[in-house]
Amino acid sequence: MTIPISSSSCYVCGGTLRPLEEAYRCVSCGVVRTSHSYNLKMYAEGYAKNYVRYSATDVNTPLNLFRLGLVSRWLKQRDRILDVGCCVGEFLRFAEHWYETVGFEPNKVAATMARKRCDSKILTELNGSIGQVHCVTLFDVLEHMEDPRGFLAYLCKEHLLSGGVIVITTPNVEVIPPWNEEALRAWKHWKPTEHLFLFTEEGLSKIAASLNLEILHVGHEESDIRPGNPNGDILTFVVRKSKI
Repeated sequence: MTIPISSSSCYVCGGTLRPLEEAYRCVSCGVVRTSHSYNLKMYAEGYAKNYVRYSATDVNTPLNLFRLGLVSRWLKQRDRILDVGCCVGEFLRFAEHWYETVGFEPNKVAATMARKRCDSKILTELNGSIGQVHCVTLFDVLEHMEDPRGFLAYLCKEHLLSGGVIVITTPNVEVIPPWNEEALRAWKHWKPTEHLFLFTEEGLSKIAASLNLEILHVGHEESDIRPGNPNGDILTFVVRKSKI
């Protein structure tokens, strides 16, 4: 769903926005919304191949072992996981040994690569064939969404079991001083045509509250695993859907 880009009030909290070049930043919750819209054409073959190259680096194993250990805190063996934005299937390769896993990847090139790299079912559309799962993972995904709250609401309604968890990792713009636009533009996660939103802990907490999701964990652990994130630049955020 396309949400008009507001220049008057924050998408997350309704607060006042400060205009920046190519973006707006909320003076209340600190969330940044760029002035760009989602463009699937950006995520073509080259984008997928970059992730294949990344999977061959020394970072890959500790990163995915951390993610696997994180989700296992709230799951039982053989519970079902939906990995949204699974790209070339790297997390699935680790998780499918312990859980029932399915991946969603709208980039058809990446989805084809994922099918060759793991045994999990890979879908290019979210539909009823997935059913409901115990856990939805969104690793480096939410920042690409035009309507992140709406997408989370959809996942909760259609695909997440009562008591299920959503595990999110996303750049943490809180590490950039609110009024330092130069530092923001020099930040490695400033990719305004790709990262449409840059979140803070407060911003994600407000979205969680608006969806009646319980916050289970907030951390910055991946910042110590992924090079070039010295100040807690990666936010880990885990929430749970209330039990009926």
